[in-house]
Amino acid sequence: MFKQRLLTALVLVPIVLLAIYYAHPRLLGLVVLMMLLTAGWEWSRLMPIISMPNKVIFMMLVITISGLSLFFLNQWLVFGLIVWAGILLSVLTFPASKTYWGHPIVVGLVGLILLPLLASSLVALYQLPQGKDLLVYFLCLVWAADIGAYLAGKSWGRIKMIPQVSPGKTWEGTAGGVALALLVAFIGYLYFSP
Repeated sequence: MFKQRLLTALVLVPIVLLAIYYAHPRLLGLVVLMMLLTAGWEWSRLMPIISMPNKVIFMMLVITISGLSLFFLNQWLVFGLIVWAGILLSVLTFPASKTYWGHPIVVGLVGLILLPLLASSLVALYQLPQGKDLLVYFLCLVWAADIGAYLAGKSWGRIKMIPQVSPGKTWEGTAGGVALALLVAFIGYLYFSP
């Protein structure tokens, strides 16, 4: 599993970096659109939406809301933080939260908030004065959290975090992800300051 992740990273990371720094912005927009379509398709399976017309309608809603959310991104970010707080509460209170969290309408509404938030945030980040560097910094933070959690969890993971939700997640893995992400954040602080 780790070898497959490593090989994928060795191939994809240079392509992503080349695309961010040297590709035309429209190509990056196309990449974000493809990512959004893939995420929307996967999210429709969580609800689950079975019929193809309903899947297409859901994905068109995701794309439309993504475009609209660019015009009021600050408010959308606050709304997204509230949704993430609700998700955290749902995870911590699982399985009791299944009574409201498991409904297709709730899962769909959450997708219609968070998927556009991700896409519009990436676009807005790229458009900032140091946008390319900030986008790479963001990706490095995500990769560091993922790699740190995976390696620490595999090496030292003993205490299960929330086995009812995700049986493989451990507190040691979480600590490893946070530690590596904080290291990357500190390097980012040194690079971007003042």
